[in-house]
Amino acid sequence: MITIPKTVPLLKKEIRDYIYDKYDRANLIEGVVSENLDTPDNREVDTVKTIGMWMSGGADSSLLAYLLCKKIRDEELPIRFQPMSVRRGRPSNPMYAAGVIDFIEETLKVDFINDHIVYYPPKDDEHYMEIEVFMDKDYDNFRDRKFEILYSGITCNPPKDALPLNEERTRDEDAERPTCTYNGLGYYMNPFFVFNKKRLAEIYAEEGLTDSLFPITRSCEGSAGYTVHCGKCWWCLERYWAFGRLV
Repeated sequence: MITIPKTVPLLKKEIRDYIYDKYDRANLIEGVVSENLDTPDNREVDTVKTIGMWMSGGADSSLLAYLLCKKIRDEELPIRFQPMSVRRGRPSNPMYAAGVIDFIEETLKVDFINDHIVYYPPKDDEHYMEIEVFMDKDYDNFRDRKFEILYSGITCNPPKDALPLNEERTRDEDAERPTCTYNGLGYYMNPFFVFNKKRLAEIYAEEGLTDSLFPITRSCEGSAGYTVHCGKCWWCLERYWAFGRLV
């Protein structure tokens, strides 16, 4: 289920530099490159030295971070783990992510986790309140080669008859979402795209994490404050549907 490739494809540096120079940030973030530059002659193989991951402190990304770090430890891979969070309109994300990182380091006894990077976009700039900040930072980090692979812990939605519909229709079970994506500049892996949260609850149990890691995560996006789950927002309903409990 969880894989960490030893190498990934990448456009040669001179081709990447050409793309970055010719196309502006907005075009590249949207994937707009008018020339067919991703040809076999323009590719090289990049050794994976660091994997990056966005961590929200929620149950999904926290489990994936744990599994990735466990795999690195157990297989003695020469790879570092770079956790990142964004302080957006819901400022609890970095706080809960930090607690999860501490848990992973202490439980797995690992020392290959890089310092937790937290981005602080202006709270009064609506452009940086949601997905745009992640896309901007992905652009910067792949350009600067902060990591060779970026992982995401995003799952698919529960069955449509299980809960009220989530507004993110692209997360539906029947949506076509590849678990690996390569665009010439970056390599993305999304192993949980094919699982809903109930399957993750099973993995928590299999790994013995239901009463240790799960309670220190937070999935709520309601207005109950930053230390409890509201129990009413869609994300709380999904969490309860999967785990039968909120904490």
